[in-house]
Amino acid sequence: MRGKTILLLGLVITALFIYLCIDSKKDAFYAELVEKKEVRSVASVIIPKEKKEELLTPAPAKNPLKEASFAYVTGEKTKIAGILSQEDNTSEIVSSIEKICEKNNCIKDIQFVTYVAPFHFSKDTLGLIENAKKEKIKDFALYIDKKSLKIEGKLTDKAQEETINSYLESFLDAGYTIENEIRVEAFIPVTKEKFSVKVKEPKIKIIKEEIIVEAPRDIFVTPQHLTIEEAEENINSIISSNTITFDYRSSDISRPSKDTLNEVIDILLGLDNTTIQVAGYTDSKGGTIYNKVLSQKRADAVRTYLIKSGVRASLIKSKGYGEENPIGAPEDVINRRVEIHVQEGK
Repeated sequence: MRGKTILLLGLVITALFIYLCIDSKKDAFYAELVEKKEVRSVASVIIPKEKKEELLTPAPAKNPLKEASFAYVTGEKTKIAGILSQEDNTSEIVSSIEKICEKNNCIKDIQFVTYVAPFHFSKDTLGLIENAKKEKIKDFALYIDKKSLKIEGKLTDKAQEETINSYLESFLDAGYTIENEIRVEAFIPVTKEKFSVKVKEPKIKIIKEEIIVEAPRDIFVTPQHLTIEEAEENINSIISSNTITFDYRSSDISRPSKDTLNEVIDILLGLDNTTIQVAGYTDSKGGTIYNKVLSQKRADAVRTYLIKSGVRASLIKSKGYGEENPIGAPEDVINRRVEIHVQEGK
């Protein structure tokens, strides 16, 4: 009996000890539980689940701004083209171009876009243009595309090269590739000397009272009188068989292409109340702006040939389209071409 009493007393003491231990830890346990709950609730308010997933998802890399493009080409008409930043709309180079075009009847095609970085070389570019005008550099052309600059022209004095090179330094410092095609032509002064020439009178024998003039084929042709639809169809047939093409980076009309144009001229001379559209194109191997200007030069070359062959200048319009509307692969040689279209009205 006594042993049972001692055992029962021991169990009571043990239970009491366990209770006291749990009671002492209770406050700390509840405090920790509340703190964790508060942290979780605050986190859910500050960063919702959807936002957290969005933040953890890597952001797509932004496309870097492209370099500006610009071209200035002298000739019968000065041609100016460019793809510039919208910030350049009020820049020094744009205002200077406006002044140039006010004085000269130039062809201008400048676009202002958001994906191009501002052009930082206005001063040096204008310096090259003004120097070319001052020194009367023949056939001067300037092309800026991406990170490359190309200049062309003909000088009569080698000393002028130093001035040109001084304007190229800033482009070199900025990592541009320079292609300098400025050439010095030999200048031979003409001396005036007194001399006399004895000319014998030619002996003329008149066989008949008739004069026969043998004229160049590309001037005296027999016009064909066709409707607009017939003319367009015949011209397309001629050009599709013998395309008017050009060498790489050239606007010179080849002899075979002149023969093709002569066939087209036969048709054009018989048309009245007509607009003749001459469209120039290039392949995709050059820069965008360079190709646009080159295609315009090709269209202008064909227009000039048509005018010299008797087609009225007021009927012909020429425009360069660069790499647009390719035939087959954009880089194919066949895309260095000119097309001719006719439509009713002036």
